[in-house]
Amino acid sequence: MDQVFLDNDIGEESGDMSSQSSGSGDQSLRCKSQQITVQNLPAKQTSSAWKHYTKHNDTSAKCCFCDKIIKHSGNTTNLIQHLSRKHEILLQANKKRKCDSDSESSKKLQLGNESQIDYAFSKIKSFKEGGQTADRITLSIMYMIAIDKLPLSTVEAKGFKMLMKTTAPLYKIPSRKTVTIMIEARYEMMKKQFREKVKELSSYTLTCDNWTDVTNQSYLGVTIHYLGADCEMKNGHLGVLPLDKNHTSDYLHDSLLKVMEDFHVDSNKVKAVVSDSAANIRSAVIKLVGSNRQLPCFAHILSHLVPNALQSIQSAMEIITKVKKIVKLIRHSIVASDELRRLQKRDGKTNGTVLKFIQDVETRWNTTYYMLERFLALEEYVYPVTSKCSNMPDMLSRIEILVLKDLVALISPVASVITEISGENYPTCSVMIPIIHCMTAAITDFVTATEIGNEFKAKLLNRINNKFHHLESTPILAISTILDPRFKRLYFKTALAASNAIQDIDSQLRKISGYKTRKAIENDQDVNNTKSSTPNLWHFHDNLVMKNREVADVESLNLELKQYLHQPVINRSENAFKHWESLKPAFPTLSKLALQYLSIISTSMPCERLFSHAGNVKTDNRSRLTGEHLNMLLFLSNMSNEEWGLT
Repeated sequence: MDQVFLDNDIGEESGDMSSQSSGSGDQSLRCKSQQITVQNLPAKQTSSAWKHYTKHNDTSAKCCFCDKIIKHSGNTTNLIQHLSRKHEILLQANKKRKCDSDSESSKKLQLGNESQIDYAFSKIKSFKEGGQTADRITLSIMYMIAIDKLPLSTVEAKGFKMLMKTTAPLYKIPSRKTVTIMIEARYEMMKKQFREKVKELSSYTLTCDNWTDVTNQSYLGVTIHYLGADCEMKNGHLGVLPLDKNHTSDYLHDSLLKVMEDFHVDSNKVKAVVSDSAANIRSAVIKLVGSNRQLPCFAHILSHLVPNALQSIQSAMEIITKVKKIVKLIRHSIVASDELRRLQKRDGKTNGTVLKFIQDVETRWNTTYYMLERFLALEEYVYPVTSKCSNMPDMLSRIEILVLKDLVALISPVASVITEISGENYPTCSVMIPIIHCMTAAITDFVTATEIGNEFKAKLLNRINNKFHHLESTPILAISTILDPRFKRLYFKTALAASNAIQDIDSQLRKISGYKTRKAIENDQDVNNTKSSTPNLWHFHDNLVMKNREVADVESLNLELKQYLHQPVINRSENAFKHWESLKPAFPTLSKLALQYLSIISTSMPCERLFSHAGNVKTDNRSRLTGEHLNMLLFLSNMSNEEWGLT
């Protein structure tokens, strides 16, 4: 190794001093000169190398870093060479060399600037337990385990140990038990920080759902969603709680309440709780926040429309079964798969763009749609590919192909809506009424080419109407739509439904402002009027007049609301959150209410994603992972780099 430690006081000066004196007088003069020179030399300084050794005996010293005994024989040459060979990090901190050009002897090892050496040794100490570098590496290991869904035993893996030995040889890898304790402590710390963040929020939405792991252990998952100060949607995993009793509504209610109390979630700030439509969880949510704040998962409702409509048409199911058999045969045949790849390459596709047939999964209806869609995309290759198989299945007729095209075209709007409303980073509750109207219109306008397609279209529209006819009368959806500047009243079929939503908004604004609501004033007037009239005779008439008055009377609304409704709708592609943020100076009260409603999500898909992560964490190889630790890892995996302190 070329690099060496330099020190001004290392070694002894050597040289040949040849004297060829011609007389005793000259020799005497020379000796006197040498004595003067020696007297004028400064006292020899102690080498900096001794700072890193302790005395063992008169001829040896012990290294402070590796405890090795080094013989020194009265000088520091061996001590410096040991530091150079065994503690290479010092070489990176001290690359400067100093050469004595006046001396013809070999270059001596010297220690350089003492401050640089001290800094280098402080870097070494930082790798020891409790050191700054060691703590950061440990934190990064915990981050890696949580984010990458790795087992806690990763720290004991042979490959990981070799990696750490190569990159940070001075770092002591913590044991699995130590890492587990550290992750528990990190969870408690970050949980406390998240609690404080939740406490400062003005409103949020919760989603909840059930999940069963590989050991048949059931869990209740809960997520929280809110609008951040930067007008971006944020979310958090509040808990994945093991369920060890019958899933009654009371038990689920208590479990939800436990999660909320654990994170200091204020039920008064909860704008909505989204869950599936199962009776037990629905009842639990209603007990928790009331029926007006319980929302079904609209993605789940939509996902049942297509299977229910298809299964009621036997001829359509027979055609789909034919497709399944063809796809299964090709996917299981190496010869057929190779031929499919060869034909596509012949037609100009590359290895990266060739397509394969998709096999559906019975529990996921959308995979049937993707299977049929891909089958039609590769239709021209079906016969030449299957002809390579010994047991060639029945092919589809021209009419059956047309039926498939009808089915795919009719299912496509439903699949698009599910994808659209399953997002978490943009308003989804306020788009429900508009997007269902658009979906219905797209299906209605499609002209089918077959009788089966026409029958499926009729059944699908009928189910859509049965499931979504009440949307406009759902307060949360109606209010959110009115407060979305892209839609407002555009998609309301009935003026009364839009009026009721506007009245609700007006009442909330008046309540915030401290004024008596219009409904309260009108109710007082109604009580006075009904006292002098014949009981119930003109009840229907009075209600009709009241409804018409509510529809027509916009001028008496809150000023902010009235001005907002008079403004034109904005472009659909604009960011509704940022638009309202820009309107805050003109609409200080309404903008606050609008952002609260627009941040409500319309599906429990975040819980589905949470369980997907949970499935990646608790696999067959990690079936012994406790529910408590699973919950911790999932919570930590959702935290940002900033929250981890690793920016």
